[in-house]
Amino acid sequence: INEPNTDGAFLIFSTDGTTAGVVTIYDFGIAARGGFSDEEVYLFNAGDLDAENIGGSFVDGTGIFEFKGGTFPGIGGDCVSLLKVGESCKMVITMKPNANGNFAGLMNVTYNDTKDGKISPLPVKGIGSDPAILDITGTVDPFDYGIQPINTSGEKTFVIENGVGLATAKSINEVGLAAPYEFKDGTFPGTGGSCTTELTGGSNCTIVVTFTPINVGVQTDRMEIQYFDGVETITASHATKPFTHDLSGEGVIPANLEITQAPLYDFGTVIISQTSTFTFTITNTGGLTATAMTGSGLAFPFNFTGGTYPGATGTCATTLAPSATCTIEVEFAPINPGVFTDIINMPYNDGANLQTSTRDIQGTAVTPANLTIDQAPAYDYGVVALGSSSSFIFTITNAGGFQATAMADALGLAAPFRYLGGAYPGAGGDCNISLNSGATCQIAVEFAPTVANIYNDTIDITYNDGLVAQNLTRDVQGTGVTPANITISDGPLYDFGTIPTGGSLIHSFTLTNTGGFTASAISEVGLALPFSFTGGAFPGLTGDCAATLAASATCTIELQFSPTTTGLQTDTIDISYFDGAANQNATGNVQGSGVTPANLSISNGPLFDYGSPVIGSQVTQSFTVTNTGGFTASAMVGGGLAPPYSFEGGTYPGTTGTCGASLAASATCTIAVTYSPVAVGVDTDTIEIDYFNGVNTQTATRDLTGTGVIPALITITDSPIYNFGTI
Repeated sequence: INEPNTDGAFLIFSTDGTTAGVVTIYDFGIAARGGFSDEEVYLFNAGDLDAENIGGSFVDGTGIFEFKGGTFPGIGGDCVSLLKVGESCKMVITMKPNANGNFAGLMNVTYNDTKDGKISPLPVKGIGSDPAILDITGTVDPFDYGIQPINTSGEKTFVIENGVGLATAKSINEVGLAAPYEFKDGTFPGTGGSCTTELTGGSNCTIVVTFTPINVGVQTDRMEIQYFDGVETITASHATKPFTHDLSGEGVIPANLEITQAPLYDFGTVIISQTSTFTFTITNTGGLTATAMTGSGLAFPFNFTGGTYPGATGTCATTLAPSATCTIEVEFAPINPGVFTDIINMPYNDGANLQTSTRDIQGTAVTPANLTIDQAPAYDYGVVALGSSSSFIFTITNAGGFQATAMADALGLAAPFRYLGGAYPGAGGDCNISLNSGATCQIAVEFAPTVANIYNDTIDITYNDGLVAQNLTRDVQGTGVTPANITISDGPLYDFGTIPTGGSLIHSFTLTNTGGFTASAISEVGLALPFSFTGGAFPGLTGDCAATLAASATCTIELQFSPTTTGLQTDTIDISYFDGAANQNATGNVQGSGVTPANLSISNGPLFDYGSPVIGSQVTQSFTVTNTGGFTASAMVGGGLAPPYSFEGGTYPGTTGTCGASLAASATCTIAVTYSPVAVGVDTDTIEIDYFNGVNTQTATRDLTGTGVIPALITITDSPIYNFGTI
């Protein structure tokens, strides 16, 4: 009936529509009594020509097998009357057993291979049995997932079994699960499950259901498997064959280890070769016991005390119950300076996954405190006047890496050295009991000698460098001397003498410092006119005194007396200076008398007339010169005369004159002037006496006049001879 015909159409049966699935008998397997079992069978045209007029029918005489719905190709089938070469089409056939037992039948497909009518038969068989009954085996109902960390998944593989000899369960599906329960990865049967939509009698398969709580607490659900038992669809509400399985689980917060001192613990500043330890508290804030706890991550100079987790006094082990605490002890033991960081790692299992709790740590290693003081190797206060003091502020620097503590003056200073104000750190000082690394502070120390001598002492500051006590020292020295003492020469009173008004007299005074200290701030504060410094300012034009005068040194000041009025006038030279301890004054009294300038007058004024001496004769006249001023006239010299006038004898003051080069106030002297006419007539001239009046040069004058006449000549009458005749 169904022999290959390479010259026409040739229909064969296939389970998948290809030659790979060719069947010669179709076994429905077990189908439920009173139900039905649908199967898909494909026709494939393996011939050389198209098949036409395709049709089909069952020949079994029992009505157990048929096309679904009763006619070819069955409901859901797509075969039509034509099937082209190499193509396939689908038929849906049904087995509907009405009793338990074995059944057989024959499906005939008729077609025309373009030459002849052909029949392709397909024997079918099946077994009628009780409907499928699915059940979950191997677990109690309800199934308890136990405690599950929230946001994590616990899974359970359930075994579904269809009883031996029962019909195949079809259209298997779960309809009851809701979050936090679901098939693993979201779809039936769950990743790893083997169930499909069908399960034959006597076989089993698996489904994988996960519990993924997102909230804390007990959460329940009911797993409901819906399936077609061969007769009807079984659901949870089915009266006789329900398929449900209750599920339970408790969501808890996973174990969560927290380490104190968040987010960073700083061991602070530690001196190298020293150790700082700290005990950290580990708290399980979760709802599960943390397991597999270890400590790791530390590298030198950080370590667990004793070398291993949890540290010498630590209490942590490998587990920590919810809400419980334990401790770990960590040390920072640097040997080199610097800033170091590390992370404490606390690996653990939170009940679902491996976790690591961390805590950042850091520490700074420094060298010990090291105080230095300036003014090395010693500070010299120099020369200080007795009764005064000199203070100096010393700067202390912490050149180490650690804070200096317990700073204090160890031994105390001995007089004449002391802290300014009497106590450490001295007035103006700011050093306290501690000094941070890199910081500075100051102490104020003064030197206040009371006896002339050379003194030495040592500032001694004790402190703790962070490890041991240390001493910081600085030698000091100073020299006490007597204060400066300025004396003024020409004391106690210097008299400028008598000076004409409008004149001036200059005198240099010597200042001598007879003390042991340099006088400073020297100035003159007492002079008033007519006494003054030459040039108008201290120390005078030729004076060399300055603002200071060293011990045993001298200097000069130049003063002038310039009276403008007559009479005795006095003043005081007042030299103000600082003697090294206090302000002092050196004084010297001065005086002088102002008088009117010299004033020479010549007697016989305003015009002296020599009369009429005869030519060739000589007449001498003595004139009196009087100084009517208050000052001695000096540099007196006669002049102005020309022949026939001259000083007697030819030179001033004349042979019989008494005047010299000077003439005291109110004194007189004489000059002798001769008139020797040589011609007839009137002769005039002026006597001139040049002199210095004490201020400037003056000239005293006297006008002269005289008349030269011929000598007397007596004649006798009756010349040349008178002759008395003869008597």
